[in-house]
Amino acid sequence: MAVTVGVLNDTQRRTLEALCDTFAPSIEVDGAEALRDFYARSASDLGVPGQIEGLLAQSLMPEEIDALGQLLEAFDEQDFASLPLGARTELLHAIADSSPDAKLGVRQLRAL
Repeated sequence: MAVTVGVLNDTQRRTLEALCDTFAPSIEVDGAEALRDFYARSASDLGVPGQIEGLLAQSLMPEEIDALGQLLEAFDEQDFASLPLGARTELLHAIADSSPDAKLGVRQLRAL
């Protein structure tokens, strides 16, 4: 899905895509073809990051978008988008375990 109003820069968008694919990755499963096809699609394959960005543009105040952008840039400082799935997952767990506020932040990211 194309984003009609871009509120994130390219770095933030790439990090959001990696976060979405960490929470909803493409996985290989055994079973019927329809089941395999369903699980083979990641969040970015389904356009979830673009949909989130569009909703952010419609529902958040500019200062809230800026705060989310800063959070995404903090993840980028850890080179989050280039890490493999397992390392991204470990990093998210480590961040969530660092403090109650960080845990809440990771939960809110996942709820997007």
